[in-house]
Parts: sequence; structure tokens; C-alpha cells
Amino acid sequence: MENYPEFPENLIKTQSKARPVIPSVFDYHDFRTFIEDAQRAIKAVRPVFTYRYIAQKVGMKSPGHITWIIQGKRNLSKKKLLPFAQVLGLGAKETAFFVELVHFNQARTHIEKKLHLDRLVGLQSPEKAIIPPQSYALYDKWYHSVVRELFAIYSLDDDYKQIAKLVSPPITPREAQQSVELLLKLGLIGKDASGRYVQVKQAISTGDVWRSVAIRQFQIDTFDLAKEALNSVDAKERDISTLTMSISPERFTAMVERIKQFRSELISLVTSDEKPSRVYQFSMALFPLSRKEREQ
Repeated sequence: MENYPEFPENLIKTQSKARPVIPSVFDYHDFRTFIEDAQRAIKAVRPVFTYRYIAQKVGMKSPGHITWIIQGKRNLSKKKLLPFAQVLGLGAKETAFFVELVHFNQARTHIEKKLHLDRLVGLQSPEKAIIPPQSYALYDKWYHSVVRELFAIYSLDDDYKQIAKLVSPPITPREAQQSVELLLKLGLIGKDASGRYVQVKQAISTGDVWRSVAIRQFQIDTFDLAKEALNSVDAKERDISTLTMSISPERFTAMVERIKQFRSELISLVTSDEKPSRVYQFSMALFPLSRKEREQ
């Protein structure tokens, strides 16, 4: 086995023209991209820091395995997490974030992803918060969006008991207060001259990798509400139906496009409604209930 010179863990911690700063792990959603960028930055001032060098330091037989990990063809095993963090010179907080980031990226189920995403939100550096805690919290509870919509219907002040009663299923006054405080921080509601809450027309951007996980949890919660509504809401006040059918891939694509058009039409109807009187939740779901022939 080849021998390589020792590599100091605290290398490149200060910025200068000759020594670029190692990328901060707190700036990343994907541990693979972080490893790739960190290796490139270190190698720029320390040519010995190759994939072969890293492989030797973390106990891997082949540098090609690191390439496969970065390409997403292999997972980074749990026993290699700390060795990787050490060779990249990460501190205690950075290591904790790196470990959770690996678990988040490699999680197979939504429950696992949500668990590690919750931990990432708590571990991220306040000055480098790539996952805004308030925005993340907006999707964590189904009733936040309901409370916001109430202010488009009713003239309400800080009577949290009254706000809580208007939500169905009901929430506690404390939950109503926390919801209002969150919506204020996000700029989604404000107060008028009389001290009443009003909606503020401000959209929250979508597309971040963390947001898809948060929204999925929100969707799970709203579908649970739909199940509850079958028993708790009078049939005259709801419309819940199901349709089981066999279709081709071409028809599936056509149906998805038609659903998008229908959703846009609904949005137009809602935004032009000048006298809303109640908050509703509308959910659509189109998913397979059988395997493809080649999957059998």
C-alpha cells in the first residue's frame, strides 16, 4: 500500500489568496455535492488530497467507491460517516449536520426523511439557515393555512379562543396564537388600522429540496382530514368520491394535464370570489393500484 503524508485536520480554516476557505457544510442540501466541492477546494492547495488519499484515510479499498458515492450509485455507510467528517476537517457541529444530511439524502421512506429533516432544521447554523425555520414550520401543521384563510372571511383580532373555535377540527387557543405569530413572521398576514388581521398577498417560493418533504407531510395530514370528514361532516356539505379505472400511459399523461388545467380554473374561481364564507380543503389524487407488467 502506498504511504501518504499526514494531512492536518485544521488545514485551510482561514481565508487568503493562497488558501481558499473550505465550503461550509451548512450551505448544502446534498452531502455528495459537499464532498465533491470540499475535496476540490482542499486539493487546489494540497495536491495530495485526491480520492485515492481520502479512500486510504477512511478505510476504503478503492477510490472508485468515492466516485460512485458522489454520483449517487452507492451509499455512504454509517461506519464511514465520522471518518469522512474527520478527513474533511469538520468540527463537532459541522459533523453532526453532515451525519444528518447523509441520513436525509439516503433515506428511503418519507418518515425517515422527515425525521432527519427535522434534525437538520435544529442543527443548522442560524447565520447559514438554508432551511428557514418559519417557512418549514408553515407546512408542519395543517391548520396554519386554515387560520390564514379565516382572515379573508372574518374580522378578527387577538381573540385566539374565537379563532380556535372557527377551525374544524378545532384547535386550542394556544395553537391558534402560535399560528398567528408564525403567519405574522412570514408576512402572510398583517393588521389593519383597526387592529384586525388581514391577509397579505405574498407567495412563498417552492422548489427547495426540503420543501418537497415538508409539503408531502402536509398532504398526508390533509388526506387524514379527508378521511375524518367522511364521518364528521354532513354529506350535503362535502363532496368526496372515488373512481377506479384501467388506463394507458398516454391516457394517464392526458389526465394529469387535464387535472392541472382544472386546478388553474379552480384558482381563478377562488381568487374572483368576493364573498367567501367558509374555508375548504380540496384534494385530488391519481395513483396506481396495480403493478406494471414488467414489475410482476
